[in-house]
Amino acid sequence: MNKWKFYAWCGATVFFVGWQDLLDPKWKGGKLGMSTATHHLARLATLWGENKTTEFVKLLARQEPLLGEFGNLYSRMQLGEVLVIINDDG
Repeated sequence: MNKWKFYAWCGATVFFVGWQDLLDPKWKGGKLGMSTATHHLARLATLWGENKTTEFVKLLARQEPLLGEFGNLYSRMQLGEVLVIINDDG
């Protein structure tokens, strides 16, 4: 089973109950970081199926996440530029 992590900037109090929490407007505009590696979403599709995952990704894209490599995103999170990073432990 794949394990997912949401890394949160130490200055923020963040509690995620599920994936839909990432669609909250408070994360819009670069506050959310996401790796450009597509295998993360492919793993999600194995759990949800193609249709649900595709719909979720469309809604997630409207959040205007900051895309990049995990190391860069993590550095930006430490600087407070990104508040949450989506990553998997797959």
